[in-house]
Amino acid sequence: MFFDQYTEFVECDVRKNRELFKVTSESLTKRCESILTPDCVYGKTILDLGSALGAMGHYAMNNGCSFYTGVEIQKTYREKSKELLSRYNPGSDYKLLHTIDDATETSDTVLACGYIHGFFDVFGLLQKICSLSNQFVIIETHKLSDNAFPMIVINSDGNMVMNNGYYTTFKGIQSSPNKHALDIIMGVNGFILDKEIKPKPILNSHDPYDDTQQNSRIICRYRKSIAKLSTLESNINEMAIR
Repeated sequence: MFFDQYTEFVECDVRKNRELFKVTSESLTKRCESILTPDCVYGKTILDLGSALGAMGHYAMNNGCSFYTGVEIQKTYREKSKELLSRYNPGSDYKLLHTIDDATETSDTVLACGYIHGFFDVFGLLQKICSLSNQFVIIETHKLSDNAFPMIVINSDGNMVMNNGYYTTFKGIQSSPNKHALDIIMGVNGFILDKEIKPKPILNSHDPYDDTQQNSRIICRYRKSIAKLSTLESNINEMAIR
């Protein structure tokens, strides 16, 4: 396993303490291998939203990305990420930012893994994310009902925050679009579904990518397209011009 050689990316991650979906060397390796395939990494610039300790960046730099940018709002994670990336990737090109608004340049591949559910305005956020991508956007979110209708579930609990190295619940807004809603919003912004990524589940564990789990996760890779889905607003505007 790749991260068997870099155990600090697991040991310093508070998610290793979770009862469900623990971060381990195996889970982190399988996640990176599934998401960061050669066609969206090698020779590409990478923007990683919610980069935490920079594990994705470390994997990407070891697999030929040309430049890595991590965005992490938690200062302790950013500082530890800088320490780990500089130690294990001397001479590599990368930078670490505070928020998505600090990202002013486009990247070939944008990662939004476990990132979008922390924002209320899902459409506005995805519009911003798409504007930062030259080629790919990879989104990881909670897997909702397989209902054929697009929907965005908004609830006020279940979010998790750090508390002395452990996780605790608190009241707050969480937004979770299902795949159908993601496909539509991404289509409006000029991105089409390239493929659904399914990391191989870890046996005998509460794996987040195991569809039999109640709160499993889904990863979708979108590719930039020439065509965009039109909206009623855009159609009305076009008719007014005519």
